[in-house]
Amino acid sequence: THRVADLFSFKRHDFSCNMHLWKEKEKLHLNELKEKQQQVLKWRPGTLTCAVLLWMQLLFAGVIFTHQTALRMKKLAPLYTFCCGVLLTLAVMSFAKTSTEGYVLESEKDIAKEEPGTHKGGGLTTGYSFFSKVSDLQYVFRKRVLRPGSSIGYHFQEKDEIYYILEGQGEMSMNGKTFPVKAGDAVLTRPGSSHGLKPAGNDSLTIFISYMK
Repeated sequence: THRVADLFSFKRHDFSCNMHLWKEKEKLHLNELKEKQQQVLKWRPGTLTCAVLLWMQLLFAGVIFTHQTALRMKKLAPLYTFCCGVLLTLAVMSFAKTSTEGYVLESEKDIAKEEPGTHKGGGLTTGYSFFSKVSDLQYVFRKRVLRPGSSIGYHFQEKDEIYYILEGQGEMSMNGKTFPVKAGDAVLTRPGSSHGLKPAGNDSLTIFISYMK
């Protein structure tokens, strides 16, 4: 009976120790996540900074325009223009770089654009250039719908590029060879290769394209 009680006590103590260690690890993990989030966001000027900069610009403009002497206005005009330009640039950068919760959300219906086939492919396509207005983004992520009779023209590839077939069937030309592609296929084109793509048959071909800028 004593051995069983000792064994039960030991197991309970071991379980308590494990729970304590698990809680400590969870706490460290949460602290690391908070530190990483702060490192990502700390360089970004906040919305308050943007408002302060705009307020300073308006205040500066008010001070300049209170001067009634034309000569003084003429002398201060270049300085005023320069300062306003700097403040406005900083304000725009602050607003552009500030995103709620550190993400950007876009809907394809807002960015759809009718375009001819890229790389002189001809025909009619619909392009969706996601996040094209995010200036510091290092990736290109696009969706393109190739209508029957359109294509992505045969061209030389300088960087790694990924094609993912979302819907439909197509015909990929790669370094002088041709092979079929279908929904669910992904093709990685390496630098130094040449390739083109067109829909097969009378149906549209929908693809995702991604590469580094």
